[in-house]
Amino acid sequence: MTLTEIQKILSKKRRGTYMRITYEKTYGDYHKITNAIVRLINYSSLKSVQTQSNGEKKVNPNKQYLGNNLIHNTHTGTTCLEVFVTNGKYHKPRSVYEYMGEEITKEEFYNGTKQKPRQVSTLYTINIADIIAIA
Repeated sequence: MTLTEIQKILSKKRRGTYMRITYEKTYGDYHKITNAIVRLINYSSLKSVQTQSNGEKKVNPNKQYLGNNLIHNTHTGTTCLEVFVTNGKYHKPRSVYEYMGEEITKEEFYNGTKQKPRQVSTLYTINIADIIAIA
C-alpha cells in the first residue's frame, strides 16, 4: 500500500479503535505473512510508559511525525506505522511462513532466513511498504 492510501484509511479510524492489519516481510524466497488486531493510541498515554518515563519525553531528531501514528525516519528514509498490540485472547498476531509459495514451519523459516524470532512488545512498528491490508 502507498502512504496516501494508508493515510486515507487511518483518517477514517478513531483513536483507540481496534483494527485488523495484514503485513508481509520478505527475505529472499521466504515470506512471513502476519495478521494482527491492533490499536492506534498515543504511546505516552500507556500506563507502563508513564511510570517508566516520570513525565520526561524523549525526542528523536531523525523522526518526523506525519500524524495517525505514521513516522518518517529521515536517517533511513523509511516510513513506518506505530501500532499497539492488545491483550485480548484472540488478538495475538498470527503468522504464516512460506518458502517459494509452500507453507513451512516457523522453525524452518528462522533456520532458512537466519533471523531471530522476536517477542512482540506492546508497541511495534511496521514499514508501510510491507502492509498488505488494513480493515
